[in-house]
Amino acid sequence: MKHAKKAPSRRTEDERWSRDIATLRQAAQKLAQRRNEVQRSPGDIQFNEIAELLDDPSAAVREKAVRDLYELDADRAATLVNDALRDGSPEERRRIGSALADSGLLYEAIDDLIRWLRRGPSLARVTGVEIDDSLPPAGLEGFTIRP
Repeated sequence: MKHAKKAPSRRTEDERWSRDIATLRQAAQKLAQRRNEVQRSPGDIQFNEIAELLDDPSAAVREKAVRDLYELDADRAATLVNDALRDGSPEERRRIGSALADSGLLYEAIDDLIRWLRRGPSLARVTGVEIDDSLPPAGLEGFTIRP
């Protein structure tokens, strides 16, 4: 009697996939690092030094680091934070998310958005904006534009 080869378990495949992805990310980071070493400016070095503070055990240091990164280069800081929130461990995501929330930048961004909404795009006529800070009912998705 011939025995069929046992298919690898889903868990084993997932573990192998995770290891392969981690290896590819690490290789990509090393390649990017080698390419950037030649092109580094003092601003890059300062940005990277501040970014390392996101791992500091002090919440106050992480909060200041987030604000300093956004003041130095907002687009680059947003990319760094988005990547960290997407790819980081749960603990890293919690630390960076807390630092971002505690820095006040999220509230400033929301206030900027509300100011823009009240003004609207250049060809728009905004007659009013209502802000409801309550949580949406369960199952509510999307939005509608009223006449």
